[in-house]
Amino acid sequence: MRKPERKGNKTVKRTIMAVLLLASLFLSGCFLNSDPREKVSGELGLDLREAQILENEERRGIHGDGDLILTLQIAEEKRPAAEEKILNARGWRPLPMSEMMCEALYSDWPTFTRSSDGTLLVPDVMHGSYYLRNRMEGVADPYDENTLWGPSSYRFTLAIYDSESGKLYYCSIDR
Repeated sequence: MRKPERKGNKTVKRTIMAVLLLASLFLSGCFLNSDPREKVSGELGLDLREAQILENEERRGIHGDGDLILTLQIAEEKRPAAEEKILNARGWRPLPMSEMMCEALYSDWPTFTRSSDGTLLVPDVMHGSYYLRNRMEGVADPYDENTLWGPSSYRFTLAIYDSESGKLYYCSIDR
């Protein structure tokens, strides 16, 4: 003789299965790589969603830190709008960079703008603008380049816009 099934057990099992399914979908979505252009667009206040990605190097660290270095090509018809926003946005400055910034970016150490094989990922741009923001907590002025040096770790965003080529070099450093 077969035991009668309890309706409560069936409902509980279905509820548990649904919760597990939703949890696995949520957690898998947390680890999906989103389009890096969206991150850059949001951080710099520029619409770069249609920009072509020419280079994309990501270095992940152990504790959630790491670097993201992108080279984006902005379409010629989108450049005037991007340049207008750059001229009026906080954190952007005209090139050339200060000697201290050039030394930090283009020296052999620390290797912020070099690939793992030593190739320079961000060229020395002569005409355009650059953006710098220190993302360390407790910094009085996050746009002051003098606040970058001294700590044992670095957490900053640098973007260089080349007005001659329409390329944007983006570096998010977290180490």
